[in-house]
Amino acid sequence: MEYINLVPKSYVTKTTTRVINSGYLYDTAGSIENIYDGNVDTYYQETIRHGGDGYAEGSLTFDAVWTKPKKIYRVYVYSTQGTYGGNYKESYMVFTIYLRISGNWISIDEWAKNEPGFGSNYWGWRTYERNLTTGWDNVTGIRHRQYGYSYSYEGDRQQFVKFRFHEVQCYREKWAEIFRIAKGGSVVRLGRSEVLAGNKLRTCKGTSIYAVPLVDTDDPEASAVRIYDGSAVKSIVLAD
Repeated sequence: MEYINLVPKSYVTKTTTRVINSGYLYDTAGSIENIYDGNVDTYYQETIRHGGDGYAEGSLTFDAVWTKPKKIYRVYVYSTQGTYGGNYKESYMVFTIYLRISGNWISIDEWAKNEPGFGSNYWGWRTYERNLTTGWDNVTGIRHRQYGYSYSYEGDRQQFVKFRFHEVQCYREKWAEIFRIAKGGSVVRLGRSEVLAGNKLRTCKGTSIYAVPLVDTDDPEASAVRIYDGSAVKSIVLAD
């Protein structure tokens, strides 16, 4: 089975949310598109700074949401966080992945770490990478959140927390082309699925039998081809 990253789709809404508990926004770098461009070397970055004795603390969250539930087969996240502080530095990091399942945000992975060993007057970095393949139904969004805290006093009297989001990817099955139709002088490509269970409409290509997925007529992936499935009018899905 082939999969496709749902996050870059045009009908998916992408947003970032910043919370600063102590300090102020020091800088930003990159663009939100870097979070789902398929390149772990690019990123979107925000930095919180606090001056004097005390701490920098806050969080950054990336959300990608869509309207119609999808079955998700794989989630991939790659992000990094750095902290800096003066003498007697203490720092704490939390990385969390959520899926919006049946309307509720549910945590599917979390890594939290107290980092006293990073050292004073020194940048310490951690990488968070997850490739999760459990499989989840009725998903309408993915969220990745980083929380960071850096405390110190004396020495270099400043503290930083730097959030970097490299990749947030959420994969559904790819709708491979099974046939085409002509509409108003243009060609419309219709999709098929390897998953037969739950799909009533099927077609044969060579020696293989494929399902032709049916979606709600207002689904962003719906074609203009309509069919009655025995209970409601549905649309054949567009090929990716």
